Amino acid sequence: QLFLHGGASDTYNMQVTTIHFDVFAANDVAYLNGLGHDAVICDHGLGHTAPAPDMGPQQVLEFLKDHPKGTTSSPYLAAGLPGDFASYCQFSAKNP
Repeated sequence: QLFLHGGASDTYNMQVTTIHFDVFAANDVAYLNGLGHDAVICDHGLGHTAPAPDMGPQQVLEFLKDHPKGTTSSPYLAAGLPGDFASYCQFSAKNP
């Protein structure tokens, strides 16, 4: 899974509640890691804006190409993130 969010100020007010995308992303990464899945989390820190700087469609498509259906271990575990990924992206390995 690839998560992109804008940090603590990345929120959306839905009148009855406010969505905090950074909290959702952190919880989802921990949950997926616990279930044996690798993840990449990218916090660009610019709030609720898109596209994320240095993480456009090219990088998203690259991630999908590198992780076809059925991938059980990310190639990024051994090789690291691709060089064209933003510096604010981090690989989060699955729990053993």
